[in-house]
Amino acid sequence: MGKAGYHDLDRGTPLVSRGWHIAKIVLRVFSILLSCGAIGLEVPTALKYKEEANRLQLDYDSVVDIAITVGPPLLMTLWDTIEFITLCVRRGGRRGLHPGFHVALELVFWLAAAVLTALIARIAFVAGDNADYIRGVLDSGDDSSSSDSIIGYADLQIFEGFALKTKIAAALFALLAVTRFVLFVRACVETDHRRKARRQRRNPIIVTSHHEGEASVPLTAYDPVGPLAAPPQYYDYAKPVVQVNVSEHPVYHQQSRY
Repeated sequence: MGKAGYHDLDRGTPLVSRGWHIAKIVLRVFSILLSCGAIGLEVPTALKYKEEANRLQLDYDSVVDIAITVGPPLLMTLWDTIEFITLCVRRGGRRGLHPGFHVALELVFWLAAAVLTALIARIAFVAGDNADYIRGVLDSGDDSSSSDSIIGYADLQIFEGFALKTKIAAALFALLAVTRFVLFVRACVETDHRRKARRQRRNPIIVTSHHEGEASVPLTAYDPVGPLAAPPQYYDYAKPVVQVNVSEHPVYHQQSRY
């Protein structure tokens, strides 16, 4: 029950349209697929490159690489799963987690995906340069291509494959960054809508007086609901009766001389 003179807005009305509700589900499913693809591509590539780096005596820490590139997609997938579970629990309302939570986490997610896109693209560029260097050495006919050499055609294939897979991973993270950015913007819009709806949650009932002789003025949000009183000019004030002795009036004395 609302306060007297006020009415509550319909709390069951969803703040998200059906179109955007479906679009968010599609975006989150797409994000999960991108995350799974990035994880499935990064882990075996990092482990394979770790073996090659050890053989070539290169300084490479696969654990750090996997943690940096796999951690954010895992968190995104976990968050999307929690959102889907919330939507299933709150059946019929198209209401998931509070958009304020999405604003905070989606901001972190799309920034992390953007940074990883830049880092992985840089790694792909370096891997491509290494592959070009090995190809140049092998094509030059140097003794480095002998059987007892450290660098051979197998290394060229490894670095070329590593460069290609890294470019694909960078593209996946770029799409992931765009997807999370769209979800971030939508979360900001829904947060603004929810804040406006909260301010309008309890609207005053506008009451006007239409009685004859009374002013018709709408009530403000802080006025009590009730009939408006008539303006002062409509009140019938009792006027005092003044008795004047005509015989004492100066004009009477002047006229009486004649």
